[in-house]
Amino acid sequence: MNTSSYRRGLFSIIREFSAIQKPAYEDLTSIGDHVFIMQSVHIPHDANIQDHVTITPIVALAGLTRILRGVFISMGATIHQRCVVGHYSIVGMGASVLKNIKPFLRYIPDKKLTVNKYAIKKFGFNGQTEEIVEYVLQCVSPQTKELLNIYREFTRLCEKSTINKY
Repeated sequence: MNTSSYRRGLFSIIREFSAIQKPAYEDLTSIGDHVFIMQSVHIPHDANIQDHVTITPIVALAGLTRILRGVFISMGATIHQRCVVGHYSIVGMGASVLKNIKPFLRYIPDKKLTVNKYAIKKFGFNGQTEEIVEYVLQCVSPQTKELLNIYREFTRLCEKSTINKY
């Protein structure tokens, strides 16, 4: 399949040996559009995976996780229950995620927290780079409408999860 047809269509790809559990506590386990779930991925009960997410092989999510728009989760990562992985962030290979991950954050175990500049470029946030960097690294609340909406959705979900942030 060619990449351009994948970007235009409203479908997701779920590869072999992946498991998707039915909901246990909520109404839905959901997977958005343009989601690529590679082989041997575990999608738990009551998970919510938004659009444009890539989950690479052998990733395990625990129950009630929230994977927000544009996230990339690298091979072998594990996400603890009730965690929220913020919009356009990246989780490094083999990471054990025990806290919520802020939007646009690059979380790599044992490394300094940095900004996911690849996602800024890929998803068209170039004009807001400085504002994103200030939010991610200095906790300055965003001001532009689009970033403020991302911040508010992430904050609302984090309050429900009751888990700290990286």
